[in-house]
This record gives sequence, structure tokens and C-alpha cells, in this order.
Amino acid sequence: MPYQTYQNPDGSVVKGYSPTIERFRAAQEYIDFFGRSILDLGCNICSFGMQAAIAGASSVVGMDENEEALSKGYEIAQAFSPPLNVRFTCADIEGDWDFCPDIVVASMILHWMKNPKGLVRKCFESAKETLIIIYRYPTDYPGEIGWRPEVDELNKAVGTNASIVRVLEDDGPNRVVMCIYDKEIRQN
Repeated sequence: MPYQTYQNPDGSVVKGYSPTIERFRAAQEYIDFFGRSILDLGCNICSFGMQAAIAGASSVVGMDENEEALSKGYEIAQAFSPPLNVRFTCADIEGDWDFCPDIVVASMILHWMKNPKGLVRKCFESAKETLIIIYRYPTDYPGEIGWRPEVDELNKAVGTNASIVRVLEDDGPNRVVMCIYDKEIRQN
């Protein structure tokens, strides 16, 4: 199991299991993050985005509605030497945002959205190259009642088929799935 260790500015160390590192490594098997701009949507402390920065992303924007989590993420990013090139933005992730990065990452956020299909479509339209969606299935969605993001439902929301579908975790009734939509590989 991968562990991530962050040193806080006060010198204390935070170490713990992070499925985000495993998920980033899985995405990295298919995508070269080097030199690419990244939007990590609903990022919490932006662990995925920080991994992309470490892998050489040209710029990373972590967007979340949780100001406290973003503040902690900023502290962590600044504790690296040199500090990671990550910008933290507090905003409504289902609201109006106009970032058009090379890669949009929406990891483990669909279950919080009131309009997950609309968000998925907006993410795909905003990405210049690639959309990465990582989600847990099944789960209870507080948003659109009864929508379960099986791959075919995500494909309908995006308007094209996923280039890559991979089950990252499978613990019986629940599984974590990664779908990668690459605009260069359209499989309609």
C-alpha cells in the first residue's frame, strides 16, 4: 500500500495510506502528465493534483468548495522544496468556472453533485485533451435520484465512449472505477 508523507510547515509530519496515490499511478500508466495543465476538480487538499505537479505538470489548479481543505493543501504544497506549482481555488464546482486545461480530473466527487451528468459533460467540454473520472459504484447519490454511473451512463453524459475503463478497487458490492476520455481517441 502506498503511503504519502507530507511535512507541515511547523515541521510535523503527516503520514497515512492514500488511495489517491494508487489512483494517480493507475492514470499515469495511460497519461503523461509532464508539461500538461491540470484541473483537479473537487480536490479536497489536491493530492491528485500534487502528484501531477511532482510528475512535471506545467500547472495545476485544485478547485474545491472546502476552504479549510484548500488551506491545508496549500500548506502541504508550500512545504515541498521547491514548493509545488499548484494554485488553490475555492469555488462552486458545479457553478460557472472557465478553466480549459489539458486534463480535467474529477475523482470521487460525483456522489456529491446535484447534477452529476451536467458536471461530467462540462468537464469533458472544458478539457483540451483528456477527462479522468474516478468514481465509486454503487453508492447513494443525493443529486439526481436513481442515476448510477455505470460506464454506459457516463458515456451518454460525456457524449462519447471512454478510451479506457479500469476497475481500480473491487471489494464485492462496491468498486472504484476509472474512466479516461481522450479527445484524440474518439470511439463513437
